[in-house]
Amino acid sequence: MKNENTGIVYSADVFKHFYFRGQKVFLSDFIVKRYDDTIILNERYSIEKKVNGEIFIKTPSYVGNFKEMPVEYKKDLNVFILEFYLNEIYSTDKSTFNDKTKNNNGSRPCSFWNTYYCVGVGLTQSAAIAESTASGDLINCEKLGPAEAVPFTEGTVWATAYCCNK
Repeated sequence: MKNENTGIVYSADVFKHFYFRGQKVFLSDFIVKRYDDTIILNERYSIEKKVNGEIFIKTPSYVGNFKEMPVEYKKDLNVFILEFYLNEIYSTDKSTFNDKTKNNNGSRPCSFWNTYYCVGVGLTQSAAIAESTASGDLINCEKLGPAEAVPFTEGTVWATAYCCNK
Protein backbone atom coordinates (compact mmCIF):
# COMPACT_ATOMS: atom_id res chain seq x y z
CA MET A 1 0.00 0.00 0.00
CA LYS A 2 1.33 3.42 -0.96
CA ASN A 3 -0.24 6.87 -0.53
CA GLU A 4 -0.32 9.08 -3.59
CA ASN A 5 -1.85 12.48 -4.21
CA THR A 6 -4.43 10.70 -6.31
CA GLY A 7 -5.46 8.10 -3.72
CA ILE A 8 -4.02 4.96 -2.18
CA VAL A 9 -2.27 2.41 -4.38
CA TYR A 10 -2.48 -1.25 -3.41
CA SER A 11 -0.33 -4.03 -4.78
CA ALA A 12 0.26 -7.56 -3.56
CA ASP A 13 3.72 -8.84 -2.75
CA VAL A 14 3.26 -12.56 -3.30
CA PHE A 15 5.31 -15.28 -4.91
CA LYS A 16 2.53 -17.81 -5.37
CA HIS A 17 0.16 -18.02 -8.29
CA PHE A 18 -3.40 -19.27 -8.44
CA TYR A 19 -5.60 -20.49 -11.26
CA PHE A 20 -8.67 -18.59 -12.39
CA ARG A 21 -10.78 -20.44 -14.96
CA GLY A 22 -7.70 -22.36 -16.11
CA GLN A 23 -5.51 -19.24 -16.39
CA LYS A 24 -2.36 -18.97 -14.27
CA VAL A 25 -2.55 -15.66 -12.39
CA PHE A 26 -0.14 -13.77 -10.15
CA LEU A 27 -1.94 -11.33 -7.86
CA SER A 28 1.22 -9.23 -7.85
CA ASP A 29 0.53 -8.36 -11.52
CA PHE A 30 -2.46 -6.23 -10.48
CA ILE A 31 -2.32 -2.74 -9.02
CA VAL A 32 -5.47 -1.01 -7.81
CA LYS A 33 -6.10 2.55 -6.65
CA ARG A 34 -8.53 3.56 -3.95
CA TYR A 35 -10.23 6.92 -3.88
CA ASP A 36 -12.47 7.25 -0.82
CA ASP A 37 -14.79 4.21 -1.16
CA THR A 38 -14.03 3.46 -4.83
CA ILE A 39 -11.44 0.91 -5.94
CA ILE A 40 -10.20 1.25 -9.52
CA LEU A 41 -8.40 -1.34 -11.63
CA ASN A 42 -6.84 -0.28 -14.95
CA GLU A 43 -9.27 2.65 -15.41
CA ARG A 44 -11.91 0.39 -17.03
CA TYR A 45 -13.04 -1.45 -13.91
CA SER A 46 -14.16 -0.01 -10.59
CA ILE A 47 -16.09 -1.11 -7.54
CA GLU A 48 -17.57 1.12 -4.86
CA LYS A 49 -18.97 0.43 -1.43
CA LYS A 50 -21.86 2.82 -0.86
CA VAL A 51 -22.70 4.28 2.55
CA ASN A 52 -25.76 2.02 2.75
CA GLY A 53 -23.52 -1.06 2.26
CA GLU A 54 -24.50 -1.74 -1.36
CA ILE A 55 -21.74 -2.51 -3.81
CA PHE A 56 -21.75 -0.70 -7.17
CA ILE A 57 -19.54 -1.95 -10.02
CA LYS A 58 -18.50 -0.56 -13.41
CA THR A 59 -17.00 -2.79 -16.11
CA PRO A 60 -16.90 -2.56 -19.90
CA SER A 61 -19.79 -5.08 -19.95
CA TYR A 62 -21.90 -4.07 -16.93
CA VAL A 63 -22.67 -1.06 -14.76
CA GLY A 64 -24.84 -1.42 -11.68
CA ASN A 65 -25.43 -3.17 -8.36
CA PHE A 66 -22.92 -6.00 -7.83
CA LYS A 67 -25.59 -8.34 -6.41
CA GLU A 68 -27.60 -7.97 -9.61
CA MET A 69 -24.63 -8.50 -11.91
CA PRO A 70 -25.23 -11.48 -14.25
CA VAL A 71 -23.10 -14.52 -13.41
CA GLU A 72 -21.36 -14.56 -16.80
CA TYR A 73 -19.88 -11.11 -16.09
CA LYS A 74 -18.58 -12.26 -12.70
CA LYS A 75 -16.39 -14.78 -14.55
CA ASP A 76 -14.14 -11.88 -15.59
CA LEU A 77 -10.73 -11.99 -13.87
CA ASN A 78 -10.75 -8.22 -13.36
CA VAL A 79 -14.08 -8.46 -11.51
CA PHE A 80 -12.60 -11.17 -9.27
CA ILE A 81 -9.56 -8.98 -8.52
CA LEU A 82 -11.79 -6.03 -7.59
CA GLU A 83 -13.94 -8.24 -5.37
CA PHE A 84 -10.82 -9.65 -3.71
CA TYR A 85 -9.44 -6.19 -2.89
CA LEU A 86 -12.85 -4.97 -1.72
CA ASN A 87 -13.04 -7.90 0.69
CA GLU A 88 -9.48 -7.35 1.90
CA ILE A 89 -9.89 -3.61 2.42
CA TYR A 90 -13.25 -3.80 4.18
CA SER A 91 -12.68 -7.02 6.10
CA THR A 92 -13.37 -6.72 9.81
CA ASP A 93 -10.97 -9.60 10.49
CA LYS A 94 -7.68 -7.78 10.94
CA SER A 95 -5.50 -10.77 11.81
CA THR A 96 -1.86 -9.83 11.93
CA PHE A 97 1.29 -11.85 11.90
CA ASN A 98 2.55 -11.49 15.44
CA ASP A 99 3.15 -13.60 18.50
CA LYS A 100 -0.12 -12.58 20.14
CA THR A 101 -2.28 -13.92 17.31
CA LYS A 102 -2.44 -17.71 17.22
CA ASN A 103 -4.72 -20.29 15.63
CA ASN A 104 -6.22 -23.14 17.63
CA ASN A 105 -3.25 -25.36 16.81
CA GLY A 106 -0.82 -22.74 18.14
CA SER A 107 0.45 -21.55 14.77
CA ARG A 108 0.11 -18.03 13.46
CA PRO A 109 -2.49 -17.25 10.76
CA CYS A 110 -1.25 -17.25 7.17
CA SER A 111 -2.98 -15.98 4.06
CA PHE A 112 -3.69 -18.36 1.21
CA TRP A 113 -1.30 -16.38 -0.96
CA ASN A 114 1.65 -17.04 1.34
CA THR A 115 0.90 -20.70 2.08
CA TYR A 116 3.34 -23.06 0.40
CA TYR A 117 2.74 -26.82 0.20
CA CYS A 118 5.58 -29.27 0.15
CA VAL A 119 4.51 -32.69 -1.08
CA GLY A 120 6.49 -35.85 -0.41
CA VAL A 121 6.17 -39.21 -2.13
CA GLY A 122 7.74 -42.37 -0.80
CA LEU A 123 7.33 -46.12 -0.79
CA THR A 124 6.61 -45.89 2.92
CA GLN A 125 4.83 -43.41 5.14
CA SER A 126 8.10 -42.40 6.84
CA ALA A 127 9.85 -41.75 3.52
CA ALA A 128 6.95 -39.64 2.23
CA ILE A 129 6.82 -37.55 5.43
CA ALA A 130 10.59 -37.01 5.37
CA GLU A 131 10.45 -35.83 1.76
CA SER A 132 7.50 -33.52 2.47
CA THR A 133 9.54 -31.66 5.10
CA ALA A 134 12.89 -31.49 3.31
CA SER A 135 12.81 -28.56 0.91
CA GLY A 136 15.63 -26.03 0.59
CA ASP A 137 13.09 -23.44 -0.63
CA LEU A 138 11.55 -23.16 2.83
CA ILE A 139 14.19 -20.93 4.44
CA ASN A 140 12.50 -18.41 6.78
CA CYS A 141 9.16 -20.23 6.46
CA GLU A 142 7.08 -21.44 9.40
CA LYS A 143 5.59 -24.93 9.42
CA LEU A 144 1.80 -24.64 9.89
CA GLY A 145 1.22 -28.09 11.27
CA PRO A 146 2.20 -31.72 10.94
CA ALA A 147 2.50 -33.55 7.65
CA GLU A 148 -0.83 -34.98 6.51
CA ALA A 149 -1.57 -37.93 4.27
CA VAL A 150 -3.06 -36.99 0.91
CA PRO A 151 -6.41 -38.81 0.61
CA PHE A 152 -6.63 -41.93 -1.55
CA THR A 153 -2.84 -42.45 -1.75
CA GLU A 154 -2.56 -45.27 0.78
CA GLY A 155 -0.25 -43.07 2.88
CA THR A 156 2.53 -42.84 0.29
CA VAL A 157 1.92 -39.15 -0.48
CA TRP A 158 2.10 -36.61 2.32
CA ALA A 159 1.82 -32.81 2.31
CA THR A 160 3.12 -30.23 4.76
CA ALA A 161 1.95 -26.61 4.76
CA TYR A 162 4.33 -23.71 5.41
CA CYS A 163 3.79 -19.97 5.73
CA CYS A 164 6.38 -18.05 3.76
CA ASN A 165 6.12 -14.28 4.18
CA LYS A 166 9.08 -13.33 2.01
